Amino acid sequence: MAKPQRVFAMTLVALWCALAPFGWQPAISAMPGWGLVAWGLWLVVAGEIWTAMRRLVRIARALDEPRR
Repeated sequence: MAKPQRVFAMTLVALWCALAPFGWQPAISAMPGWGLVAWGLWLVVAGEIWTAMRRLVRIARALDEPRR
């Protein structure tokens, strides 16, 4: 999840929270007190971790390749 995707996700969350009536705001029953913003932030964190792991794997593979 690169920076543009993270920004897009949080922009959508912010727009929904700003424009939707309070009654339309989702309440997550599994995690009391957690709203859409918290879930959006967790999505961004998970995307960052996924991206970091993918990049580290690519770097490790590049370092293991013999030089020409």
